[in-house]
Amino acid sequence: MTPLQTPRRSAVDRFLGVVEFAGNLLPHPATLFFLLTVAVVVASAITAQFDLAVPHPKTGELVAPVNLQSVDGLQRI
Repeated sequence: MTPLQTPRRSAVDRFLGVVEFAGNLLPHPATLFFLLTVAVVVASAITAQFDLAVPHPKTGELVAPVNLQSVDGLQRI
């Protein structure tokens, strides 16, 4: 008997296998949404604490962040 040879996989098949493996490691989409929401709330608190502001690209006026953990921020959410 000869040993069975597995067919050689193409580069696209190997790439898709890596993508599938990485996708299987991710948590449930609802969990991802919750974690990203928490990250945005924390980032808003940090940027508001340091008074960071950026100019609006069209009008040029400064846009300041709102702390989403404040009363006003919770109402915005």
